[in-house]
Amino acid sequence: MAGADWFVTDYQDLISALRRYTVAMVGSGAWACAAVRMLAQNCLAEDEADEFVDDVRMWVYEEDYKVMRAADCGGGVIAFN
Repeated sequence: MAGADWFVTDYQDLISALRRYTVAMVGSGAWACAAVRMLAQNCLAEDEADEFVDDVRMWVYEEDYKVMRAADCGGGVIAFN
């Protein structure tokens, strides 16, 4: 019978050797901010398996808006181009 390639004597060594999941949120609205907060709290929660990485990344698309002054719009409303 062949021997094992590696073995673990401590439970924490086993946990650190196992693959962990990475969590990310795509979007930046109010609901996304609330959801990413809950995700981060759940990832930081103490569990025996420690399946998730402690960091949660938030991916945001930033658009460039050109803002016109209210005086330039004529009606007192700010317009976005």
